[in-house]
Amino acid sequence: LGEIQRAVNYVQTFGSTEDGGGKVRPENIAKLKVIFMKLEEYIMNTLSSQTMSYKGEFMMELFQKGAGINHANHELFIAEVRKLTDIFLQFGGSSGGKGGGGGGAP
Repeated sequence: LGEIQRAVNYVQTFGSTEDGGGKVRPENIAKLKVIFMKLEEYIMNTLSSQTMSYKGEFMMELFQKGAGINHANHELFIAEVRKLTDIFLQFGGSSGGKGGGGGGAP
C-alpha cells in the first residue's frame, strides 16, 4: 500500500502522466488502493494463520471475493497495475522519486 501512496503523491506533484498503456489518473490510483486494501483485509480476516495447501482455483476465488476482480474486469485491473509499475520503474522505485530506472544491475 505504501507504493500506491507514493504513486498518488507523484501524480499530485507532477500531474497525470502518459505511459505506454495510457494516462495515469489519480482516481484510478485511488481505486487500486481501495482494491488492495479490501484484498488485504479479506486475506487477514479469512485465511487461517496456519500454513495450508489450496487448489489452483483458490487464487481466483481469493481475488473475486477479496477484491472484486473477476474474469470480466481482470484485464482492466492488470492494465492499471502495469501503469503504476511503469512509473516506479521510470523513477527507479526510490522513496524520493529519484533515480534513473535504467541504471546497472540491482
